[in-house]
Amino acid sequence: MAMIIAIPTEVVGGSLQLSLHFGRAQYFTFVEVSDNNYRVLETVENPHKTHGRGEHGTLIELLKSRRVNAVVVGGIGPRALQDLIEVGIKVYYVPEGLSLELNDVVKALINDELEEVSEHYSIYRHHECEHHRH
Repeated sequence: MAMIIAIPTEVVGGSLQLSLHFGRAQYFTFVEVSDNNYRVLETVENPHKTHGRGEHGTLIELLKSRRVNAVVVGGIGPRALQDLIEVGIKVYYVPEGLSLELNDVVKALINDELEEVSEHYSIYRHHECEHHRH
């Protein structure tokens, strides 16, 4: 059975890789996964990248409009995580140490190397981001 996966992405060195900040990612890349195969459907600019804290409604609507079954993240806050779970979208986490390159992330999902995240979990990677500075 095919699944549609959304991956927050950014361009690094000319190629797409996983963005470590779910809500403020530059783009979202939509990938169809079926058995051990996948194909990139499209990459769209994140219309929500300048959101305020806890405001994820338009992003959730974008994911629902693309019939997304799951997202793959490197970092996500508790509110966004809860919002995704409430609409039935599974969340998978790419742990530190794994490649962030788009194709490697998708292959890690296919190979069951990613952990599904529960609703009582929030993940922040250690990265420089104005949003998390105090």
